[in-house]
Order: sequence, then C-alpha cells, then structure tokens
Amino acid sequence: MVDSARSLRSVDSRSPAVTRAVALVEELARQRRPVGIAELARALDLAKSSVANLCAALEGTHMIRRVEGGWALGYKVVELGQAFLAGTDLVEEFRRTATTLPVGAPETMLLAVLEGTEVVYLARHDGCQPVRLASDIGRRMPAVVTALGKAMLASNQPPKGRMRNPTANTTAVDRSCAVRLPRGKNAAAK
Repeated sequence: MVDSARSLRSVDSRSPAVTRAVALVEELARQRRPVGIAELARALDLAKSSVANLCAALEGTHMIRRVEGGWALGYKVVELGQAFLAGTDLVEEFRRTATTLPVGAPETMLLAVLEGTEVVYLARHDGCQPVRLASDIGRRMPAVVTALGKAMLASNQPPKGRMRNPTANTTAVDRSCAVRLPRGKNAAAK
C-alpha cells in the first residue's frame, strides 16, 4: 500500500521499477477486487502508461492477471506465500514477532492450531500483565471453551450451502492464529 502523501513518481531506490511493481501488487492485495489501470494510476500517483507497462510485466510473471473489470493478483503470489510458509518455523516466527509488536509485546499472546474441535497450544508469549493463563504448550482444550478457539471457529465458517465437518483438521494457513487477550479483572474469566 502506498502512503497517500508519498508519490511513486520519484522513488529513492536502487531499482525504482521494482519498487513500483511491488507497490502495485500491494495495492491489488489491499483492494481485494479487480482494479483498472486508471484507478491504479491514481492510487500509486503514476502515469497510466507506466502502470500499463508494470501490469504487462507482472502479468508475464503471473504475479497479476487480467480479469473482467481490471487486474487482480495472480497465482504466483500464492506460490510465493506457500514457499515462505514452508521455509518458516511458525513457532519461532511467532516468538520473534511477538516481542517486536509495539502494542502486543506487553500483552499475553497465544499461537494455536484448531485440530477438529480442539485447540492445541503451540506457543505463548507472556507479556507483563499480572494475569497468567493456564494454557500450557501442547495442551488440548475444547475450542468452544477458549477465546482463541472461538475466534478460530468463527473465522473457519464454510461456504453457504456446505456443512463443515467439525472433526476435520483445518489447513496450516487457516488454523494458525494469535489473539490479543482483553485487559481487566474479567480477562481470566473469558
């Protein structure tokens, strides 16, 4: 996503074209719908001809695709995301990231997977809050009795007209979640 106060017409980069191409892909990801050349040009503060050239180059690499109504992300983005996930230790990444979050670092955060109807805790970041959780790493809990489990169940709704098998495991992308717990005296009760 491009900062609205920043123009991509003049970019301080060793490779301005690459910087602009990445900004275009980020804008398509942010929009979550097909976007036309004119709208992309306005959002990126670039000439339509430059955006058209970027789109053609990105289409050639399958990073974006031409669809009715404009341009959308291409399958190559999914391939790259999957390659990142395959080469990333999820628990280690959680631990590293949890300590660097300006708002989250002082809070207690959990990483878990939804396995059937249960939550399995993979990692915990203990912030500086006085309330500690009874969520040991490796512990299984019914998803419906934990805030994290409820959040994961709510975000794992099936498409309309299809029943979800509650005993089926969710995918690695769907089932990973860190949730910031609420503050206050009722936090332990939730």
